[in-house]
Amino acid sequence: MLLETGLGGRYDATNVIAAPKATIITSISLDHQEFLGETVEKIAYEKAGIFKRGAPAIIGFQSDAVKKVLEREAGRVGAPLVIAGEDYRILEENGRLVFEDERGLLDLPTPRLPGRHQHQNAAGAIAALRAVAPELPISALEAG
Repeated sequence: MLLETGLGGRYDATNVIAAPKATIITSISLDHQEFLGETVEKIAYEKAGIFKRGAPAIIGFQSDAVKKVLEREAGRVGAPLVIAGEDYRILEENGRLVFEDERGLLDLPTPRLPGRHQHQNAAGAIAALRAVAPELPISALEAG
């Protein structure tokens, strides 16, 4: 099951899940400022409220300032990090999404939804699946 936060993280209803298999934070920018804060750092702090001890925290492609906040908060709660651009990478090649991590390269179809951010979101989902279900066959990732 995948649960998406409604707004932020720290006070989100999804926090009723005490022991998620993993958490993912996609690219953070200025949004919902009236609830989350006026800066990307404050927003990152609030969104990091989904991190749980022992659950891998998948960090999507972020600015350095945001990444620093997320790394600090993951360390504070004891969530192991999987960081875009460090622990996994993506590129589009010949109309395919190429995902790379320590386990190797995956040559996958591109997401059906348009936009570069969808490639980044797909990469975060793949990184999460590889963190919690390493035995998942590549055919399942291709279908997803």
